[in-house]
Amino acid sequence: GQPQYVWYSALTEGLFVLWRFRDSISWSRLLVLAPAKLIGVMLGAVQLLPTMDVLSHSVRADPSLDFVLRFSLHPVNLTQLWSPFLLEGRTFETFKQEAVLYNGAFCTVALGWLYIRRHYLGPWRRLGITAGGFGAAMLIVAFGKYSGVYSWIAEIPVVGLLRGPSRYVVLVHFAMAILAAIAIADLSGLLRQSTRVPWRSLWPLAALGALSVMTFVAAALFSTEMTDHPWVRYLSDAKHSTVGLALIFGAIALVAAAARGYRWSIHAIVVLTLLDISVWGVHWLWQSPPVSLERLAEAHAQPPEAPSAGRIYSRWNSANLLTQRGYWLSHGYFTFLPAREIDPASMTAHRLAGVRWALNTDGLQVKSPYHYPQGHGSWISVPEPMPRVRMLTDARMSDSIADDIAQIDIAQTALLDQSIEIEPGEPGTARVVSQRPGFIEVLTSAPSRQLLFLAESYHPGWQATRDGQPTTVMRAYGDFQAVVVGPGEQRLVFQFRPTSFVAGAWISAIGLFSALAVFLVGLGLARRTSVKSTPRRCRVQEAA
Repeated sequence: GQPQYVWYSALTEGLFVLWRFRDSISWSRLLVLAPAKLIGVMLGAVQLLPTMDVLSHSVRADPSLDFVLRFSLHPVNLTQLWSPFLLEGRTFETFKQEAVLYNGAFCTVALGWLYIRRHYLGPWRRLGITAGGFGAAMLIVAFGKYSGVYSWIAEIPVVGLLRGPSRYVVLVHFAMAILAAIAIADLSGLLRQSTRVPWRSLWPLAALGALSVMTFVAAALFSTEMTDHPWVRYLSDAKHSTVGLALIFGAIALVAAAARGYRWSIHAIVVLTLLDISVWGVHWLWQSPPVSLERLAEAHAQPPEAPSAGRIYSRWNSANLLTQRGYWLSHGYFTFLPAREIDPASMTAHRLAGVRWALNTDGLQVKSPYHYPQGHGSWISVPEPMPRVRMLTDARMSDSIADDIAQIDIAQTALLDQSIEIEPGEPGTARVVSQRPGFIEVLTSAPSRQLLFLAESYHPGWQATRDGQPTTVMRAYGDFQAVVVGPGEQRLVFQFRPTSFVAGAWISAIGLFSALAVFLVGLGLARRTSVKSTPRRCRVQEAA
C-alpha cells in the first residue's frame, strides 16, 4: 500500500548485491536475480497495475516540486541523535512520525565507537564503510529542500512522483542498525580476547557527551533568554531533556566499560537498548491514547440530519470517519485523489453530487482524526441538490466543462465529452434498486430516448449493461457518469471492473505459477545433485 517502500527496498537490495558482488556473487548467480525480480513484480501486479492506474487519473500524476518536497526533514532534527528529548514532541516538525531520527542512545554512541576502532574492524570494516556511506547519503536525501539534492531526484521518472523526503529516514535507521550490530560484534570480540582499549583512545565518546551537555545548556539558555523566539515552542522542558542526557551518558558509560574489559557491560547494553527504544516509542505513541472507532466517529461534527437525508461534504481528512456513522461522502480522502474538472468544494459540484449538507470549514481547526473538534464548524444546507440518478432530455458536448457549466441549468441540461442524440420532452424516472461498492443497479422508465445521469465518480473502469447488453458509459459534467437509455422500462447495471485490475490479476496468477514452477525445478535439481554426490562421499569414507 506504500509504493515508496517498494522503492526503498529496491535501493537496499541493490546496495546489498553490489556489496556482495565482489566476494561471493558470480555473473551466473546475478543473472538469476533478474527473473526472480520479474516474478516478484508479476506477483504484485494485482496491486501494482491498479495503483498506477489510479495515479494516472490523480492530482498526483504531475505534482509540483513544492508538493514533492513536502515533509522535508529539518536539520535541527539531528539533535535527536545526541539529545533525544530536547524537542517538544520529540521532533522539530508537525509531521512527527516521519521526522524521527532517534533509534536508541547506543546507536548514536556506536558511531563514536566505530570511529575509535576504524582501523581494527577487520572483515567488518568494508560493511561499516558501506552502511555508513549509505546512511549518510540517505540522510542528505531526507533533508529534501534543505539539502537541494531532492530536486534532482524529482526528475527521475516514477520515483520523482514520491513526495516526503523525510521518509528516507527509514533507510538511515537501517544503516545505523547495521553499524550498531558491528559495534556489538566488535565489543564482544574484545571481551572474548580480554583486550582493553586505552582510556585516551576513548576521547570521541567524551566529545559526544560534551556535545550532549552543550546542547542541553544552550537550549536551556535559549528558552530563558529568548522567550519570544518562535523556536522556543519546539523545545522541551529541562526535566525531559535531562532524561535524554542520562540515556546518552548511560550508553557512553556502558560502551566504555566494555572497552575496559567488564563483561557484564555487553549484556547491559542490550537491556538498555531494549528499554530505551521500547519506552521511547510507546510513550511517543501514547501521546494520542488509542480510542475506539466509534469514539473517533462521534468526535467529528455531526450533520443536522440523519444519514438518509443525503450525501455530505467535508474537505478534511477526518471526514472519512463520518462513514462510520453511516453517512455518504461526496469527496472522501485517500492518497491519490482523482483530478476533477469541477472544484469538489464548489456549490455546483455539491449539487451535482447530491450533497445535502456541506461543512463550513472557515475557522475549523481539525489537524487529524485524533483531535476531537466537538463544537467546531457549522453545516451549510446545499440548495436544490440533485438526485443520485435522474433522467435528462437535453445534452450538449463541451470541451471546457469548468467554463460552460456556469452557462447552463444543471437540473435540465447535461454536459458530455461526446455528441449524442436524445429526444426532447418530459424526462422519465429512474431509481436505484441496489448498490454496493463497485455495483449499482438502476431501473428507468422513459417515454423516449433519454440520458440517465448517475452521480458516481467517472473512471474508465466503470462498465454498464442495459437489459444485459453492454452500453457506453460517458463522462457527464466531466466528473460523473451517464448512459443513453431507450423508451420504456430498462434495467441498467454499473460495475467497476478496471482493466488494470483484471490484467493485474492474470499477471499475478502467472507469476504465482511461475514461482511454483521455479521452486519445483529447483527442488528437483537439488535432489538430483544430492543423489549424484552420495556415492562419491561413500567411496571417500571407505577409502578413509
